[in-house]
Amino acid sequence: MASASLPPNWPLLSPQRTSIPLYEKYSSIIIPSGPIEEPAFTDEEKKLIEDLRQSALTIFNNREVKTSSDLKSPIVGVHWRDIYNAYKHKTNVVVTTRDHRETQPDPYQRMPQPSTWEDYHLHQFLVARKNDIQKATEMFINYLDWYASFGVDDLMEQEQCPFRDQVVQFAPERLHFTDKTGRPLICWNAGQIRMEVFFKLDLPLDVAFILQTYKRFVLLKVFQQASVLHGRRITNVVSLVDLAGFTMTHRHGVPWIKNTIFIDREYFPETLYRTIVINTPGFFTIIWKLVAGFLDERTKQKIALLGHHYQQEVSEVVGIEVAPRECGGQCTRCEGDGCMPLVATPDEAEIAAQRAQQVQAWEVEPGVSSTDTTVGARSVHKIKVPLLYTCTSTPNGDSSSPAATPGDNDDNSNINNNNNNNAPLDRKTVWWSFQVASKDIEFSLQFESHGGADERDAPPAVTIVHPKKYHASDGAVRGSHTFTFSSTADEGQCVLVWNNHYSYYNSKHITEKHGLKSVESV
Repeated sequence: MASASLPPNWPLLSPQRTSIPLYEKYSSIIIPSGPIEEPAFTDEEKKLIEDLRQSALTIFNNREVKTSSDLKSPIVGVHWRDIYNAYKHKTNVVVTTRDHRETQPDPYQRMPQPSTWEDYHLHQFLVARKNDIQKATEMFINYLDWYASFGVDDLMEQEQCPFRDQVVQFAPERLHFTDKTGRPLICWNAGQIRMEVFFKLDLPLDVAFILQTYKRFVLLKVFQQASVLHGRRITNVVSLVDLAGFTMTHRHGVPWIKNTIFIDREYFPETLYRTIVINTPGFFTIIWKLVAGFLDERTKQKIALLGHHYQQEVSEVVGIEVAPRECGGQCTRCEGDGCMPLVATPDEAEIAAQRAQQVQAWEVEPGVSSTDTTVGARSVHKIKVPLLYTCTSTPNGDSSSPAATPGDNDDNSNINNNNNNNAPLDRKTVWWSFQVASKDIEFSLQFESHGGADERDAPPAVTIVHPKKYHASDGAVRGSHTFTFSSTADEGQCVLVWNNHYSYYNSKHITEKHGLKSVESV
């Protein structure tokens, strides 16, 4: 079948774009119409697909969808917003306040409806369960339940993938157009994962569920684009993983990989055609034993672990004419950094310099004064800055009274437990400037949530800026961090910490300034 002409504004598969991140804005991905030749299933396969459809329909129509107790899922009943709200202090990405649990309280309305259950999609669940109708039905029903409970529709409506700005700093995974047969080709410089950034960001493992879910639904749109482009249904992907530079330090990323594998295995079966792992170091067999334990046998058979002699495999599976140049291919589409560029991140030094310049302007404003402090040997000096939700406008722009702070009166005490999803977001920036007179001092930034009436109920402090030593020769140290609040339940305090615990005999003298700036509410 002849393929459809390729519109110039396709954001993912356009000839003008290659080697791009897989966290594109979902709603911006265009799917033009075009003829698609569906798979030619045998009579036996058609009967199995119909049996699965009827089995799932019976459960769906009787409103009996529920997660199987046999599925040991780490995210059963967990909504992506619950994860985001718990760790949003670790990202500057702001999500919309609309929650489908409020707008669509019936979970069955948030599930993919029967009219959208395509034959090829049902067939993927059948293949994953070796054509066992009962097991395939259970797997598909689990998918429907997860789709609703995790809030997939709500997640994919976001302007930006939550925590995207963090993950692209350490995970160099890109979409490199397609292989020679039209399957999307994902290139991953796994050996170039910046573990020092991974450790510094300290992202909780639950965040991997959000990122992998978002990425997979973007990939489903890529499948649809590729299907229209080539005129036939394309439902799986080829992955090319380069382990050049891989060290034993990377083993600490295995728990993160485990969570991404869970999403793929349970909810996106049979979307992998082939994975080619190249430049594998000798010790990788140790890491592979850990990762392979999370994979089923069918998936493991699709993974080829190759050393430095991989050119033939890449040529046969990917196609030498479209394979990345870094892997011995002859791709001529990519310019500049090449076919498999490393992580595209802003210059951290440039960002720090911009923040320092802004702080330098703030610290000379009227009313800002400096404080001289001595931090004794084996001592810690802390300054706590209250962070309160004080938005004075509603989403539609009407004026309202400021949100009450905890303990104002009994009538307002429930505000902390009522997360108004339609409330405006309040953003506040804490800034600091200090200089140590001699030797060095360790500085860090923490966030402490309010724990209610009893401070012992408060969760442990979260490190925002990790500890780092600054020497007197560094001069003035300036920085800032912006916090986002959606209700009084998010309130807490920012803690500036100067730590001299490592010095047994020497006190440290510092001169510091700090302040709080309100950012325009969104």
